[in-house]
Amino acid sequence: MDDNRTAAEYAISGNLSITSPSFVSPTFKANSSEYLKHKEFYESAKKITGLYLFPIICILGIIGNVLTFIVFIKIKPRSSTTVFLTTLAISDTIKLVCDFLYFIVVCLEKTGHTTISHQTFVALYPYAHYTLNFSLCNTAWLTVAVAVERYIYMKWPERANTICTVTRSTITCCIIWLSSMLVAIPFVLRYKHYPKEDGTIDITVSPLWQITEFTDAYVWVQNILRSIIPLIVLVILNAWIIRALSRLSKRHMAPPPCKMRATSMLVAMIMAFLVCITPDAVLSAVFGFGYTDAPMMIKGIREISDVLLSLNSAINFFLYFTFNKIFRQKLSKLLCPKRDPCRTKPRRKQQWMLIKDGKEGVT
Repeated sequence: MDDNRTAAEYAISGNLSITSPSFVSPTFKANSSEYLKHKEFYESAKKITGLYLFPIICILGIIGNVLTFIVFIKIKPRSSTTVFLTTLAISDTIKLVCDFLYFIVVCLEKTGHTTISHQTFVALYPYAHYTLNFSLCNTAWLTVAVAVERYIYMKWPERANTICTVTRSTITCCIIWLSSMLVAIPFVLRYKHYPKEDGTIDITVSPLWQITEFTDAYVWVQNILRSIIPLIVLVILNAWIIRALSRLSKRHMAPPPCKMRATSMLVAMIMAFLVCITPDAVLSAVFGFGYTDAPMMIKGIREISDVLLSLNSAINFFLYFTFNKIFRQKLSKLLCPKRDPCRTKPRRKQQWMLIKDGKEGVT
């Protein structure tokens, strides 16, 4: 869900009293065929993403992240990697919950419950707006932390276990979490409630966010911290890790299979982050397009880029399941506690020893 999406929709439909100069009409003329064509594209994209893609991605992602959290909590002994990935699962879940709230608002609006939709939006949006931006920044830097840790394991394998400890990773997660909350504080002050003549409550942009100099400066800083710097760091680290793995393979010095799978899993996770985050970063930071001040065509593209942001928060569970054997075993034990695949191994070993000793008839 984009920072200003719902506010923009209500402002355009006339249901929300937005007084900020940032909420302006598109540059297209309302009666032009190009504008109408772009508006149709935007409405179609909003319907497909808001009513179909968001709920599917959010429900699957939330379930996957909850299972991920439980599985990593149960893995003993804990490692710095599991600490980072557990915290990342929490952050991703927060993001998906915010996106699911967007689905509820759009669903109420599309089913004709405009008043209920608007009141739900008014009650939730100021807080969801802050939470969403905090979780996005938090997820970005936790992914960076995972990449840095893997870089250390590849660069200094002998010292990695002493550098990347559970205590240090826990402290790092706390610092990232607290810093992301502090950086997003201005979003708490973006909207304020006010009473209407009919006794209902509405929201408007606060006087602080009507100051163009402050708004422009803060949004740029936030985009740089949330998107640009993490993307640059991840591209560099991921390229180095892939290059190091390639060199080790050519020299027949590849890491043990378990380490290789873990590294491949984390590389895939970083690649997914880069693919999903880049469109939003390009639109926001490179071209300077927001949501409310963008043409209809850009708003439609924004809907797609926002789906990619949600997909990034939901995809990690499937990557862990694909690449991590221990994760699959723990998940299987969690979902099917009476069926433990690990128990069959001693039994087969015992049967082989009996056959070897000439006791084939013994079972």
